[in-house]
Amino acid sequence: MVYITTLRRLPNQLLRDKSYVSSAHPKSHINLIKHAIPDCESDAEKRYRKLYEDNQLWNHCYWEENNTRFLKEKAEFIERQRLLRGDGSLAFSQEDLMPFYKEFLDKNYNKHISYNREWYRRQFRLLLPALAAFIASKRRSLRKSFS
Repeated sequence: MVYITTLRRLPNQLLRDKSYVSSAHPKSHINLIKHAIPDCESDAEKRYRKLYEDNQLWNHCYWEENNTRFLKEKAEFIERQRLLRGDGSLAFSQEDLMPFYKEFLDKNYNKHISYNREWYRRQFRLLLPALAAFIASKRRSLRKSFS
């Protein structure tokens, strides 16, 4: 695999040879992956790749939205604390932020539980397509070696 900073526009020729991993997205903090697409990609491999990409996009969107909401609410909390302190202090320790962290986690508990359930469901849904893709790939390799 090759690590790159962006996956937006990679030429198709590059995707035939190697899979590419981006650096962490600035909001979701997810490393996005573009899988290699062999010239003779089987239906099973394509199905697995599409399901994997769908899961990756779903995961990215969830964490991008969650992290954006977290940062917005954290900034609002800090601003409220500054007004309460009245000293305009810019420094906040981790202890000062503990009430916010607890409030955020408590408020979003059900969202996180739903995310975890959906994440596991999606991972299990990938198992059979991954096995089928693996078998198709090995079959192709065997055909090449005996040709």
